[in-house]
Amino acid sequence: MNFTITRLGRQNLNEITETQVLEPNKHYVRIRVRAVQVTCKRSRGKRIGYLYATVSLPSRVGSVKIPLGLSLGRLNPVDTRTPNWTILGPVPYLSGNLRVQLGLMTFPSSAVLDALVTVIDAMSREAGATFIDNAKPFAGPLQLGIDQLVYVADPTLLLGLDMTIEAWQTGYYLASGAPSIDPALIRLDREFRILPSDPASDHPYIVFSVEAHRRRDDWRLVPAVSQSYASIRAAFLERARTEATENAYKAFVRCVLESPDLLPEDAVAIIRRHHKNGERAA
Repeated sequence: MNFTITRLGRQNLNEITETQVLEPNKHYVRIRVRAVQVTCKRSRGKRIGYLYATVSLPSRVGSVKIPLGLSLGRLNPVDTRTPNWTILGPVPYLSGNLRVQLGLMTFPSSAVLDALVTVIDAMSREAGATFIDNAKPFAGPLQLGIDQLVYVADPTLLLGLDMTIEAWQTGYYLASGAPSIDPALIRLDREFRILPSDPASDHPYIVFSVEAHRRRDDWRLVPAVSQSYASIRAAFLERARTEATENAYKAFVRCVLESPDLLPEDAVAIIRRHHKNGERAA
């Protein structure tokens, strides 16, 4: 399958921010699918568009592979969607061995396939791509479900992407089914769709973004950390100063420092932003 991949710049989109190179153990990485376009031949029956993603990366608990699926629903012959779908993160970026696989496909709609898609979508939402501890138990069943969908549906693969980059840069990327494109001529609208006047708009494409952050503001939602934090908050509200409170705080510190969803430097900063018994919230 022929496809082209282009890193987009300021000439393509006005919302480009300053580019950074992802630094191991310094950045959280987040990857989002911003827009997709599906092209399919007219047929008697309705066709379903489907987007699947697999991200593989090292973590503090070993190598992690996160497969996810997202239904695009029933399609028109040329259909553009803007899912703003997070396929990873924010999670700690530990090395350049970050692999991203994306696939865009269509298949005929049927009661059986529609039901299978509904189950995979529900599992993908439950697993999420935000917390490693949450996603790991779902990885095997999700991969099995996606494999079965591909086997049963006999889909038409419109676009397939498999990237491993040593030094990932933040910004926006375009994967296009066009045989060749001139990056200087590509223009995207505010929802990251290629403008209709561009020749590349006649082909299937995926626009995705890579983002870097040094601080994780949603750390309170990390599953194990959330439970420990709730315990010390409860003790603070009760104005309790007991051995149990001390133990709750120690458990909180341990959870934060050992969490695979937090960078070590950020974990230390989170602890420092709190008094020993949770008396001051960040």
